[in-house]
Amino acid sequence: MANKYGKNGEAVAAFLEEVAATDLDGWRAFLDLESPSPELTAAGRAVNNAPFSASVNSAVDGACLRTVRGLGNIDRLMGASTIASRVEAAAKTLAVGDALAPEHLRVILEPFAAARVPVRGRPRHRAHRAVGRSRRRTPASAT
Repeated sequence: MANKYGKNGEAVAAFLEEVAATDLDGWRAFLDLESPSPELTAAGRAVNNAPFSASVNSAVDGACLRTVRGLGNIDRLMGASTIASRVEAAAKTLAVGDALAPEHLRVILEPFAAARVPVRGRPRHRAHRAVGRSRRRTPASAT
């Protein structure tokens, strides 16, 4: 049976589980690292133009909405809408996986890894090895 989140549905589900388990301090760290850029805008466009079905898109959208709403106190943070949109972009990135350029994958997923929001099951590109290394180099005292 096909996964409702598409061919990389297990990665999407695992990521959303990690998002749900991230505490307020983790999201503060994420917001400290998050910064809009032309590269992020281009990566977001690439995700929005990526080839996946309306049913997969709808399933990922709904799961992201439920996950972010379930975070509870996140609305206390300035930037809660940024978190919501970045979680959605990352989940869709995982859903379409290799259909995106490695640079787009890196730009969207790296802030999660750097803030120690694990991105398990992500597609394997050289760019993702760099994401994993940046996460390992993050000192425990920084979180």
